[in-house]
Amino acid sequence: MSGILKSLIFFGRQSSPLIIGLCIGIALSLILTPFLEDDCSHSITQEILGGTRVGNLRDLRSNGPSGEEDYEPRLVLRNYSKEDIDKLSKPDKLSRPRYYTTELGMREKLLVAVVSTRETVGSYGISLNKTLSQYVDKLIFFLDGIGTKKLGLNIPIVGFKDEKPLLKVFRILSYINENYLNDFDYFFMVSDRTYVHGRRLYKLLQHISISENIYMGTLLDNPQSLYCSLDGGIILSHSVLRVVAESLSWCSRNTYSDSDTDNLGRCVLHAIDRPCITSIQGQQYSSYRIRDDVDVMSHLELIGSSTLVKEAVTVSNVPEASDIYALHVYYLQNDVQLVNNTIRDQRSEIERIRPSAPYIKREVTWPVGSSPPHYPATRFDVVCWEMFNSTHIFMPDDHHNTKPIIGADLHDLMSVVNASVAHMHNRAGGRLEYRELEYGHRRFDPARGVDYILSLAFRDNASGRIVSRKMEASRLLTEPEIVPMPYVTENTRITVVLPVAQDYLSEVTQSVKRYEAECMVKGEQTILLLALLYKPGVSSGGDNKDIYKPLKDLARKLTQEYEETEAKVKWMPIHMDQHSQQPSTLALLDLVVKKIQKDALVMLTHHSAVFTSDFLNRIRMNTIQGWQVFSMVPFTQYHQEAVLDQGSYMRMDVNRNNGHFDTYNYDHISFYVADYTAARKSESEAIPIIRTEKDLKFDQPQDFGPYGLFLRASSIHILRAPDPGLKLFYSDLACQTYSVERTERVNQLCELQEVKTGRGGRKATMFSVEMENITDGLCASQKLERDRAVADLSSKIKSFSPDLLQSLMKALLQIVTDSSSTWESQHGCLLGLKVAVGVTSPDRESQFHLEVREIAIRLLTHQEVRVRQAAGEVLGALCERDGGATYSIVRGQVLDLVRSSLDRQATDDDASRSEHENARILMEKLSAGSRERRNSGDAAQIFHDTAGWRNLETSMKCLEHMINGAAPKFLPYVDQELLDLIFKALTHTNRFVRETGFNVCGALVSCGAYEGAELLESNPMFTFGDQLTQHLGEGLADNWSQVRLASSVATRKFLMSLPPGAQERFFPVLLPRLCLNRYYVAEGVRLYSQETWKQVTEAEGKTLVEKYINHVVSYYIEATGADNHAVREAACACIAELALKLNTEAVRSHVQPLLHALTVCFADDSWPVRDAACVACGNFILCFPEEAQGSMELLYPLFFTNLEDSIPSVRQGAAVAIANVVKAYGHDALPMIVDKMKEGLKGVKDQPCESERYGDLESGPAMYGVVKRKRDNDPELHSNKQMYSCGSLAPKMGRGGGGCSDCRFRRPPQVWERADGYVYLASELAGVPDAACEVTSCLPMVAEAVQHKHYAAHITLLETLCKTLPHLAKGLSKKVFKSQLHLFLDSIFYALECENGLTSSAACQCLTQLSQLLGPNILRGRVEEHNPSYLRALDANNFIAPL
Repeated sequence: MSGILKSLIFFGRQSSPLIIGLCIGIALSLILTPFLEDDCSHSITQEILGGTRVGNLRDLRSNGPSGEEDYEPRLVLRNYSKEDIDKLSKPDKLSRPRYYTTELGMREKLLVAVVSTRETVGSYGISLNKTLSQYVDKLIFFLDGIGTKKLGLNIPIVGFKDEKPLLKVFRILSYINENYLNDFDYFFMVSDRTYVHGRRLYKLLQHISISENIYMGTLLDNPQSLYCSLDGGIILSHSVLRVVAESLSWCSRNTYSDSDTDNLGRCVLHAIDRPCITSIQGQQYSSYRIRDDVDVMSHLELIGSSTLVKEAVTVSNVPEASDIYALHVYYLQNDVQLVNNTIRDQRSEIERIRPSAPYIKREVTWPVGSSPPHYPATRFDVVCWEMFNSTHIFMPDDHHNTKPIIGADLHDLMSVVNASVAHMHNRAGGRLEYRELEYGHRRFDPARGVDYILSLAFRDNASGRIVSRKMEASRLLTEPEIVPMPYVTENTRITVVLPVAQDYLSEVTQSVKRYEAECMVKGEQTILLLALLYKPGVSSGGDNKDIYKPLKDLARKLTQEYEETEAKVKWMPIHMDQHSQQPSTLALLDLVVKKIQKDALVMLTHHSAVFTSDFLNRIRMNTIQGWQVFSMVPFTQYHQEAVLDQGSYMRMDVNRNNGHFDTYNYDHISFYVADYTAARKSESEAIPIIRTEKDLKFDQPQDFGPYGLFLRASSIHILRAPDPGLKLFYSDLACQTYSVERTERVNQLCELQEVKTGRGGRKATMFSVEMENITDGLCASQKLERDRAVADLSSKIKSFSPDLLQSLMKALLQIVTDSSSTWESQHGCLLGLKVAVGVTSPDRESQFHLEVREIAIRLLTHQEVRVRQAAGEVLGALCERDGGATYSIVRGQVLDLVRSSLDRQATDDDASRSEHENARILMEKLSAGSRERRNSGDAAQIFHDTAGWRNLETSMKCLEHMINGAAPKFLPYVDQELLDLIFKALTHTNRFVRETGFNVCGALVSCGAYEGAELLESNPMFTFGDQLTQHLGEGLADNWSQVRLASSVATRKFLMSLPPGAQERFFPVLLPRLCLNRYYVAEGVRLYSQETWKQVTEAEGKTLVEKYINHVVSYYIEATGADNHAVREAACACIAELALKLNTEAVRSHVQPLLHALTVCFADDSWPVRDAACVACGNFILCFPEEAQGSMELLYPLFFTNLEDSIPSVRQGAAVAIANVVKAYGHDALPMIVDKMKEGLKGVKDQPCESERYGDLESGPAMYGVVKRKRDNDPELHSNKQMYSCGSLAPKMGRGGGGCSDCRFRRPPQVWERADGYVYLASELAGVPDAACEVTSCLPMVAEAVQHKHYAAHITLLETLCKTLPHLAKGLSKKVFKSQLHLFLDSIFYALECENGLTSSAACQCLTQLSQLLGPNILRGRVEEHNPSYLRALDANNFIAPL
C-alpha cells in the first residue's frame, strides 16, 4: 500500500498545475453562470422578439409563453368524432409550384435599368443594348412621356405616360418592385450615356454574398458625399430595394432637386440609413469619367494601359454613341488577354503539380487542362470517328455512304483547317505553303467536345516538295445553352377511356381490377372512364336487367373504397340505335369528350392492356397540349401454346419469344381534349361529328381512328413509338367477324395482326416471327434492306408450313393490291411473290397463280419503273413454274403493250404529262446551241434517241424474263410475228429499247442451245438465222456502247448455240464486226468481244480473217466513215492490225483502198481518229513500201501536220509513223525529215509569251510560277467559253458533234508544240540505225530548245524531254550518249525542282532510268563534273517514288 501512495504522490507532483487549473475553472463556471444567463436574455431586444422572422419567443426559464408569469398547463377535454380525427391525421396534399426555382426561392442574378430619353434611346440605347444585353439577365430602358407608343426599336422599353423628371427614378423603382422584386438578387441603375463593362459587373456580383444589404457605386465628386452617382452606376440588392420601395411615398414628397442622383441617394439614405459604399467583401467598384472635350479613341491610346481604366466597371459621359462600341472592343481585348493568361497560368500549374498527383490521376490530356476523352464501358458505347475530305463526309450514318460538307459542317471544318494552317505557318516560319486538305477525321466526344485529326498538304518552299503534315485539333465544350421546351409535368390527371362491349364483359372486369392494383392502390392521378355500349332494347337503369350492373357495382365499390385517393372509376352509357352498328372510335370519342374538360389529358386503351405507373408518366411527358400527341406501339403476346417458357410468358416479360411490338396496332393513343376537338372541327365536313346518340346512324368507319384524324386534320406532331410499359394479353382479333363493320384497310391490318400474333400454334408462330422481319424488310424504303429480305425469304421459305405460306402470300397480295401502298412496298412484295411462286405447285389454274398473274399484268403499266421490272420478273417466275403456259395466256396483252408503246403517244395521265414536260425542257436545252450537227437529227429526235420510253423498255424486259423462265419450252411459241415485233424494237430510235431488244434476242437464242445438233433443222433459231444475223450485225455496229454490248452478248449466245459447221454460214456478216469491236473504246464491249473472239474462232482467228478478207476490208472501210468517232478510231486500229498480223499477200490487193480510207481519217475532227490513222499509215508504209510509194506525196504533209498537233499523243503517234517511213525508205526520206526537225527545234526561241498581259514580267526561271498563277487566274481565259459535258449524246451528234468524248479539239499549233513533236521524233529515230548520226548532230539543238523558259508551257516540253531521253540514250548507245549527257543536265534538274508534279515526276524517272542504263557511279560522276550542287538533289532522288 505504501508503494501505491508513493507512486500517487510522485505523479501528483508532476500534474499539480493541471489539477489546480481544473479546480479553479469549475469554481468560476459555477459562480458566473447566473450572470451570463441574465445578459443573454436581456440582449434579445424587444424588436427582435416581435419580429416576424423569429416569432413569439418563450423565455426558457419560465413555464409558459412570453408575457405570462403564472402559466400552468390545462387539459382541454372535447369529444372529437372519428371523421374529425381522420381529417386531422391526414394532412393536406402539398401543392408544388410549377418550377423548382420558385419552390427553392432561386432568383436570377442581375437586372439592369437604364435611365434614357426619347432623344438618346435610338442612339445610345441601341449601342448599350448591343454591348451589354448578352452579359446580364435582363435589360430594360425607361423613358418619360411615351406611354404605350411604339418607337420601332427592337429593344425592351418601358414608357411612362407623362413627363415628371423629378419622379422618374422613383417610378422606375416602383415598376421594378411591382414586377421583378422577387426575380433578381441585384438591380443596377445607370444612365444611357455610360458604357457598362458587363463581364466585370457580373463577375463582381458573383463574389458578393446575397445576404448583404448593398447600396454600392461611385461617390460624387464631393468626397463627403453620401450618394452614389447615377452616371457611374448604382447597385441595389434585393433586400435594399424592398425596404426602399416601402419609403417611395416619402421620397416622392421630399423631392426638390433636379438631379436624379440626389433624389435617389436621399431616398435610399432615408430608407436604410446607410451611405453609398465603393467596396465590400474585398470587391472594389470603380468608374471612369471621360472629359467633355476628349476623343475616345485617342484617349484610350494614351491611358489605355492605366489600371484606373482597365478595372473600371463603367465609363461615364461617353461623347458619342459610336464611342460605346470602341470602348466595348477595348474591354473585349482586355478580357481575351486575361482569359488567355489565366489559361496559360492554369496549364502551367497543372503541369507543375501533375507529378504530385496520385498515379491513377496522372492522365495527360491535350490540350492541357481539358477533360479526358470518353472511355467506353462496352463496345456499344464506342464513339466513332468520321472520315472526311474537302468535299464529303464518309459513312456519316447507317443509311448513307457520303454526305456533302455544307452549312454548319463546312463552317466547322474550314475554321479548324484555317486555324491549323495558321499554326503550321507560324511554327515553320513561313517555309510551308498550304496546298490542300488531304483527309481528316472528326469525333464528337460528349465528355470534352469535338476532336479532329487532319492531314494537310504543304509545299516546302526550300525544297519545292509537297509534304504532308498531321495535325490534331480540339474544339472543347463551352458553357451549355438552355433550349426552351414546352412545359410538361407528372402531376397531370389522366382520363383513361375504355370502350366496353357486352361480349367482353369478363375481360373488362379483369381490366378494372388491374387498374385498381396499379393506379388506385398507388394513388395515381387517373380516372378510368368506362364507355358502356348498350345494344338496342337493353336496359341501362342499373337494375337486375342491366347487363353491366356487376361492372357498375364494382366501379362504385372501388370509388368509395379509395375515395381519399386521386384515382376513380366512372362510367358513361352509350345506347346504339337499331340501325347503327358498333360505333367507330371517333364516334365514341365524340360522345365521351363532351363530358370531359377541354384541358384534360385522355388516353384511349383496350381491355387487354396492362400498363404501369412509368407508362402513365411517359404519357404525361410525351403528350403536350398544342404540340404533340402520343401513339403507343404496345407489346403484344403470342398465343400461349406458341411459347416455350411459360413462366416468362405469365410474367409478361418483354421478350421476342413471348411477343412482339405490334406496329399494326393503332388502338392506343393519348391527347388533350382541346387538340382533339380542334382536329374534329377541321374534319367535320368529311366526317360528321356525333353530338348525340341519335347521330350514331350517320357514323362511318374510318382508317386508323384518332391516329388517322390527327394525321390528316392537324398540324400537331404525332409521336409514335414502342413502349415496354404497355402490354397486351393475347386475344383473338376475330377479323372475319367484324369485317363488315370495318374499312378494307382496317381489315387488312387486322389480318396482318393475326399473322404476326401466331393464331396457328407454336410452329406457325415461331415462323411468324421470321416472317415479320421479312415482310418489314420487303416493305422497307431502302433497296438494300429489301434485297436482304428477299434473300432471307429465299433461304427460309421452303421450311414454311402450308398454312403459314398461304398467310404470307395472302399478306403480300394485299400489300401489292392496296392503292395506298408505297411503290417501295409494292416492289419488295412483288419480289417476295416471285420467290413464293418458286415453291408453289406448277398448276397454272391455281387461285394463287391467277391472282399473281393478274396483279403482274396490271403493274406492267405502273408509273415506277422498278415496279414494272419486278412485275416482269414475277411473270418470268410463273413461266418457269408452268413451262411457258403463262406466256400463252398473257402473250396477247404483253405483245399489244409492246406494239402500243413502240411509238410515243400522249396519254392523259400524270406520268405522261411529266414525261412530255421533261421532253420540252430537254429539247429547249438541245436547241439552244447554234453549232451545226452533220448527219444528226434535231433536238426532238435526240430526245427520242436517248430518253426512256416508259412501258416499252420494261415490257420488253418482261418478255425476256418469260423467255428465260420457259427456256427450251418456249421454242414452240417462236414465230414470225414475235420476231417481227422484236426486230422492230431492234431498229427503234431509242437506245434503251434497242438494248432490251437484243437482250430478248439473247434469251431467244439461248432457248435453241438446248436442242442439240440433231434437231438443227427444226431449231427456230437456225430457221430464222439469216434474219437474226442481219439484225445482230446492225447491233454490233450500233453507235451506242450499251447496244453494242447487248448485241455482242446475243451474238456469242447465237454462235455458240450452233454446231461449228453451221457457224460459217453467218461469219461474213458477224465476223468483221466482232473483229472490230475488239478495239472499241468502251472497255466492256472491248473485253467481251475479245473473249467472244477466242471462244468462237478457237485460235483460228487469223485464218478466218484471211478467208473472209473481202468482207472484213469492206466493213473496215465502211466503219471509217461512221458518225461515231470511237468507231472510226477502232477501224483505223483494225486496219493497222491487218498490215502487221496478216499474210501480206492476203492484204496486198486491198492496200490502196485501205490507205485511201486512212488518208480521209487523217483530216478527221477527232484527234484520237487522226492519231490512229497516222499510226496505221505508218504500219502500212512499213509493210507495203512499194504499194504506198504513190501516196507519199499526199501523206508527208499529213504526217508533219500531226507532228505539230496541239495534242501530245497525236504528236507522239506521228513520230512513230515517220520513224516507220524512215525504216521503209531509208536515206530517200531522211534528209527532208532531218531538215524539218532542225527547223522546228530552232523556232522555240521565237515562241511568244502567253499574251501581252504577261509581257511586263521578266523572263527567267524564277518567274515561271508568277506567270502561271497570273495565267490560271486570268478571267478572260475562263469566261464566256463553250462548256462541254461528258457527252452521252456524242454518238448521235454526227461527225464533229459535241461532247467531251468526241475530242473535237483543234487549234493552230504553237511553236513549242512543233518542237515538242520533233523531240518525240528524235527519240524514235534514235532507234533507226540509218538515222543515228543525224539524230546525234541534232542533240545540241534539242538541248537549246528546252532551255527557253519565257513561256508558261515550257514545263510540258521539259516533261517530254525527260520522258524520251532514256529511250534516246538506248537507241544511240551508251558511248554516244555519254558524250552528250552534259547538254541536258541543267534542264533535267530544273524539271526535278519544278512545282508541276508531272514534270518533276518525269525528271525523277529519267534520272532513275539513266542511272540504270549508264550506271549510278558514272551518272554521279558526270553530274558532279558538270555542277556539284546537283548532287544533293540526285542523292535525294534515290529515296523519292515518282508519281
